[in-house]
Amino acid sequence: DISDTVTKAGWGMINAGPGTGVQLSNGRLAVAVWGRRLDTPSQPEGGVAALLSDDHGATWHLSKPILANSVYAPNECQLPTLVNGSLLMNVRDARVNGCKCRIMSVSNDNGNTWAPFYEQPMLTGPVCQGSMISVFTNSTSAPLFYSAPQVLCTLAPSN
Repeated sequence: DISDTVTKAGWGMINAGPGTGVQLSNGRLAVAVWGRRLDTPSQPEGGVAALLSDDHGATWHLSKPILANSVYAPNECQLPTLVNGSLLMNVRDARVNGCKCRIMSVSNDNGNTWAPFYEQPMLTGPVCQGSMISVFTNSTSAPLFYSAPQVLCTLAPSN
């Protein structure tokens, strides 16, 4: 039960993923989570964070969150590992009038803290769930695979 961990960190609820967690080279378990903050209960998109365990899942703690703001409305997210050991937070941006692309953040400290969001315009599509994993083929190569429904065409009224 992680209820105390979640509420003490300021979250009213958290949701995992969707998707899987990762195990880092130091043994740490990391799961991407998103949810609603206790300090902004009327705001459905509160932010994202990583749920972390350093004892094989016996106890858990939350990273410093990346909160929703006037620019981004983060929710569903995943954590692929980059070849340099960093974590990449791949996030759905729930803004209706946003970039229609994924937003990203990187952690260089095993998921404890996160850089500000940036937009990834190469990963476009509707505002919906997306999935990203890294596949390590050797110690210097780990391609990222992204899957989501894509906008195949835009229909415009004819004149």
